[in-house]
Amino acid sequence: MDITDIIQDSSSLILIKSQDIPKLAEALANYHKPNQNQTVVNEPRKPVSQAEAMKQLNRSRQTLVKWRKKGILKGFLIGGRVYFEPEEIAALQRIKRT
Repeated sequence: MDITDIIQDSSSLILIKSQDIPKLAEALANYHKPNQNQTVVNEPRKPVSQAEAMKQLNRSRQTLVKWRKKGILKGFLIGGRVYFEPEEIAALQRIKRT
C-alpha cells in the first residue's frame, strides 16, 4: 500500500516503528509538495476593513461610500462594520496606477 493510499483512506490506523518515523515524515512532506504542473492555492485572504481600504487606495470614506453606491466597490458587513474583498482593493489599485 502506497503512502497516498494510506493518507486518503480516512479509516486507516497507522502503526509505525520509531525508526521509520523519518521516512514517514519525508513521505508526508513530499505528498504535500505541489508538482511542477500543479498550481499552488493560496490561503483565503482576510477581508480589508474600510479604514485599511482608505489607506491603501488613498481615498476618503465618503469616496468609498460613493463607490459602493455606484457598484464600483462591493462591500459587506461583519458586525456592523464595512469590509471589502482584498482582490477588489488590489484591482482598484491596478486601475489607479494605469
